[in-house]
Amino acid sequence: MKYLLSILGVIFCGFLMLVSSEHGFADLVHIGYYFDVISILLMVVIVVPTLLSSGLWKDFGNAFRLTLGKKEARSVVELRRAKEAARLGSRVFLGAGVFITAFTLIYVLMISDIKIMQYNAAVGLIDLVYGAIGYLLLLPIRSRLEVKMIEFIHGGNLTVEEINQKES
Repeated sequence: MKYLLSILGVIFCGFLMLVSSEHGFADLVHIGYYFDVISILLMVVIVVPTLLSSGLWKDFGNAFRLTLGKKEARSVVELRRAKEAARLGSRVFLGAGVFITAFTLIYVLMISDIKIMQYNAAVGLIDLVYGAIGYLLLLPIRSRLEVKMIEFIHGGNLTVEEINQKES
């Protein structure tokens, strides 16, 4: 439920930016401009293989299960791996957004027709927005995992030495 507030916050922020423009609510007609299936697929094509190649794909799923679901962590190591996967995922989202946008804008700058250039530049910038959204949505996941790690450690009244011994 708490994570839903984060998602709604991002959506509400986008809505406010859209309706606070020059034409107000009339600009809601253009909401389709913010959805590009190819851009979403490009993000997936970069994010998923990166998580798979790092060996953190399962831990990325655990990050969501541990924070959004009812699954309880069995160890501090599981929480740390989930947090690392969420951290990597958020960074890959940002990196993918910057990479795809830069790659698209290089192509766009070679186009001579201004109308086509404007359209392609707008589509190229959507990837940067998608990367930022992915980053923002993973921030509360990372924070909740950090809190769960603290609660897990202090809930068992373990010392730092005991924690390090368990992780070895």
